[in-house]
Amino acid sequence: MSRIQRLRLQDLILVEDDFIQYLFQVIEGLSDDVNDPYHYPIIRVLLILNEQYMVSAHDPGPDQAPTTKVTNKVIKVLSARGTAFKTFGENIILLLNRESETSLQLLILKLLYLLFTTPSTYEYFYTNDLRVLVDVMIRNLLDLPLSAGPLRHTYLRVLYPLLAHTQLKHPPHYKKDELLRLLTMMTASGGLMEHHFGAVDETTKRLVGRCVCVPWLKDDEDDHPERGGDDEARASSVAARKLLDVEIPGGMASSLSVVEVTTQKERPGVLTGSRQREEDEDKRDGSAATRPQRSVDDDGPPGQRLEAAGIPPTLQETSPFEVEGEA
Repeated sequence: MSRIQRLRLQDLILVEDDFIQYLFQVIEGLSDDVNDPYHYPIIRVLLILNEQYMVSAHDPGPDQAPTTKVTNKVIKVLSARGTAFKTFGENIILLLNRESETSLQLLILKLLYLLFTTPSTYEYFYTNDLRVLVDVMIRNLLDLPLSAGPLRHTYLRVLYPLLAHTQLKHPPHYKKDELLRLLTMMTASGGLMEHHFGAVDETTKRLVGRCVCVPWLKDDEDDHPERGGDDEARASSVAARKLLDVEIPGGMASSLSVVEVTTQKERPGVLTGSRQREEDEDKRDGSAATRPQRSVDDDGPPGQRLEAAGIPPTLQETSPFEVEGEA
């Protein structure tokens, strides 16, 4: 199995449903033993197989006839028997939370994209796991460096179906205000937010606009009087919706999104940069003390920048899934 080359079509066809199902069963059997050396390698084999199916379907090689289609058997098994293989779903969210290698983040995001855009797997995950995933995605989108544009786009492509198709569309709506603030920040121009996210490119603007068009993010606060009278939060949410009220031509679903998700790739071993990690390293090296002072409008500690933007401190904390010493 390879993470750096395309499998031949004749090899991919040899993978049978029973083999995929067996891998899922092994993961379920190892769910109580986190130290088993085969646990996460088997999960990665499934992630790689899913990517190979996606590449075969949406980015066929020169020796593959356009009409030759191979069924994605990872999605097929989860569609048919997903309720029996919940441990796999829990673990890929755990991996996304901890993983700093870009190629592995992309492998997970590709599978999540298919699960959230395939009707039979819309509700594969437990609701609490989906909420953890929202927290992870908010944190990662805030923490990605400016150079990680393609990875940021992939996160946004996954975020839309996550919010629109899964159990998260039902009340109570999880982290609605925080999501609106984040999306507002990502399309802001000038000042602190542009310094944090960089100049807004057209792809980011389009993907953010698609996320904001999720119906429950567009609902007015006045439609939910039971949420109480927090006028400041309500005004912030309304302002965010106005800033993000963009029209997305061609409807909600982009026919190019699955192709864009499929073709994103990175060499194994390349780590994704982290704003927080870079600052922590600076502090350990003592370099932070020797830097010239900047105004808060230009820079500042990540927590200070996020609080100034209206992101509450709870979103700046590490996930409860992380263990001490994990990145």
